[in-house]
Amino acid sequence: MVKSIPFEVRLVYGIQFESLPMKLDWKDSYKTGEAGIDRQHQGLFDDVAKVLAAEDRDALLLCTMALVRNTQAHFEYEEKVMRRIVYPGIAEHFKEHTDLMGKVTAFSERVANETLSQADIEEFVIGWLVGHIKSFDAKLATYIWSFYPNWNDGLLK
Repeated sequence: MVKSIPFEVRLVYGIQFESLPMKLDWKDSYKTGEAGIDRQHQGLFDDVAKVLAAEDRDALLLCTMALVRNTQAHFEYEEKVMRRIVYPGIAEHFKEHTDLMGKVTAFSERVANETLSQADIEEFVIGWLVGHIKSFDAKLATYIWSFYPNWNDGLLK
């Protein structure tokens, strides 16, 4: 099944395609080349798949809580990378993280209050994850590889 991503989501993230499958699979085209970020993105894709596959309210709540926790940890990692490399887009990217965490938190509250349809859940989790990776994280990756061609995530361990 293919469902259109709302115009507002495409506009905010500059998504150049008209629709995304409501099944979320990791694709090599999502890679940034920064191993730590890519590992965490793959983990977030796994979290989203679990949210989409949840068969009851309790499972959905648990999966959503894991998604929120792992999203926060991922953003903290990315922000550490950006500070380390003195990324010029850091303020905009940090603001995006703050905005997204607000949306992810509001999403989790709506899940808890059972005020979301399955379509709402699918649009939100797929739209923000793919949209953020293909826009903000793609810019970060371009900067890393342009100015730090020998970068590896071992610098942050």
